[in-house]
Amino acid sequence: MGLALFLALIISYIWARFKFFKVSTKFSRASTYIYDPVVAIQIATTIYHFLTYRPLPIDCYLAAVAAYLLSLSTFWWVILSNDQLNFAFEKNVGKLITSGPFSIVRHPLYFSYIVTWSTGTLLFHSSLLLITLAFLVYFYVIAAFQEEGLMINSLRGNEYTKYRRNVGMFIPKATQWKKWISGLFRIQTR
Repeated sequence: MGLALFLALIISYIWARFKFFKVSTKFSRASTYIYDPVVAIQIATTIYHFLTYRPLPIDCYLAAVAAYLLSLSTFWWVILSNDQLNFAFEKNVGKLITSGPFSIVRHPLYFSYIVTWSTGTLLFHSSLLLITLAFLVYFYVIAAFQEEGLMINSLRGNEYTKYRRNVGMFIPKATQWKKWISGLFRIQTR
């Protein structure tokens, strides 16, 4: 099941890379020449380990399945909530989206990717996976800061700054967790 979920994620990511994301600038296109091979190494190495690494402790395996389910559901929630998004390092601002998965974290796709690549890395303890993970996380962080800089310097800058104060970049902010937890324990009165 872990390998099947991983393959579902990879098929989803490849589909999105070519059918969902816009790549319109030279810099964005050039970034794909580095990004795509690193992702390919991450994918091939993870598949290799899934096929050859034995035995996997059941608790680690179940944690990986849960992480892959979280990643896959987050990814498709973003896709189904939007008609198209820009690939990293585009110069266009695009629209400000603050609902759906974007109400939980500002960069839910990067969150999904980081969870996917981290899961294989932690599951298999591979140096090659660790190196590619480090590169990919660096790529996502730089891309996120670049995208946020464009939004802050756009006509939507004030609105984005307020959104940024309330919503975490890759994980929900402590204030969001506090609000959710207090909501769980709130007593309904009529």
